[in-house]
Amino acid sequence: MHRTYRYRLYPTRRQREALESQLRFACSLYNAALEQRRDAYRRLGKSLGYGDQSAELTELRRSAPELCPPEGMNYWSAQEVLRRLDRAFGAFFHRLRRGEKPGYPRFRSHRRFNTLAWTQKGNAGGVEVTEQGRLRLQGIGCVKVKWHRPIPAEATLGEVRVTRKETGARARYHVSVTAKLPIPEPRPGTGAAVGIDMGVRRLVSLSTGELVCGPRAGRANAKRLRRGSRKLARRKRGSARRAKAAAQLARHREREANRRRDAAHKLSRTLVERFDLIAVERLRVANMVRSASGTLAAPGANVAQKRALNREIADQGWGQLLSYLAYKAEEAGRRVVAVEPADTSRTCCGCGAVDARSRAGPRFRCLACGHAEDADVNAAKVILARARAREGIERPGRGRQAATAALAAVV
Repeated sequence: MHRTYRYRLYPTRRQREALESQLRFACSLYNAALEQRRDAYRRLGKSLGYGDQSAELTELRRSAPELCPPEGMNYWSAQEVLRRLDRAFGAFFHRLRRGEKPGYPRFRSHRRFNTLAWTQKGNAGGVEVTEQGRLRLQGIGCVKVKWHRPIPAEATLGEVRVTRKETGARARYHVSVTAKLPIPEPRPGTGAAVGIDMGVRRLVSLSTGELVCGPRAGRANAKRLRRGSRKLARRKRGSARRAKAAAQLARHREREANRRRDAAHKLSRTLVERFDLIAVERLRVANMVRSASGTLAAPGANVAQKRALNREIADQGWGQLLSYLAYKAEEAGRRVVAVEPADTSRTCCGCGAVDARSRAGPRFRCLACGHAEDADVNAAKVILARARAREGIERPGRGRQAATAALAAVV
């Protein structure tokens, strides 16, 4: 099992200068490699790959040391820049084959090139945790780290990435450590199951009747973002005051993302600890929040309403919650079952009748059996019933009437 741990770095002034120097070189290397690939194809019709450019970098290291990485920079880190460019071209060709917007790799500004990588794999070296609790990075030194949670002793460290964030007068640095861990023992079973219906009024509604409101971080932060954007627009381009305003705006956005991420982590952990089976809808969130003028917009649809819905979905963080729920459940030995979302809000959890007229806003009243309940809670129960039916069909020995029995067991 692979996990990534993220910590805050506190480099000294000399260490910050070394990081900036390596970042500038990495950005220059990325742009030079991109230009070489582009010119080789335009002039010679030849496609260069990572192997060609890596071999040329090795040769250049011997013949022209003045053009090589800064003193002390790990050579694997320089090669990682070429691998990053190779992945960008791989994604470009993948989108081209699928008929999507290709998005040819672009040249990078040194202010937007913010990541360096080291590794402990093989003999590459370049990074280790010292006995004093510092992180030694080759070419940088032993950097102070805020270890807010320990890395397990049995973990094998892999790739280490340092990221710079411009959020004020002084940049902040974070480190992401990839660790390989043995598969943990599953948590003791609780025997409970839950269905989850995601919405914009409330983040999730559970089949148990519990209603969980999301942080609404975007709505709470909207006023600060509007003021920050107006302040940025008034500043002269290229000025120090504009850079300061941009850093303040970035900080507001970062805090918003932190609040949303924190809420998703806490809610997903709570669900995993309480329930053995977690039923969710198979939502394609990326498609749902596409531009209102895109191909998914229905003819005659209200564009303003579609944009408002997109903002609410993004603000609640559906995709982030589902992602966290999936990996936490896998680690704990729980089951997350995704079911098709069609007609979940129109189906009665009591009798199974499907009628769009049964739902009136936030309330659901079945026209067939008279069952009345909160519409989102009713949908969550239908989702759980479908998940139990699917489990019964896929697991032998449950009988042919599993779907009907599962629906009856919810109510």
